[in-house]
Amino acid sequence: LQQSLLGMDCEDSKFGRLLCSRLGYSQLQTGRWDGNETAGLIRLVTLRVKCPPKPMLPDFTRVNIRHRLQRHSQAMLVLEREVATLDVPYGDSFKVEERWVA
Repeated sequence: LQQSLLGMDCEDSKFGRLLCSRLGYSQLQTGRWDGNETAGLIRLVTLRVKCPPKPMLPDFTRVNIRHRLQRHSQAMLVLEREVATLDVPYGDSFKVEERWVA
């Protein structure tokens, strides 16, 4: 499970390649994990993604994803993702924060 979460939003794992393909990621640049499992492993991923055809939306948008993976106990692993789309109308960015608990 930890290996799958470490491979999220990158092309380093089968799960990551499938996710990137399904979500239409391009120009993917994955930073390396820094830190440790107890305090939290952190990395930044930058990419471009195609936007749905809607008024006022660009064809593509730049996206920054910040990951934090932390083990809270032997039985609990938490992945936090902050996804920021940078090319949004009427603002600097739009952010979604997710927390995956396993």
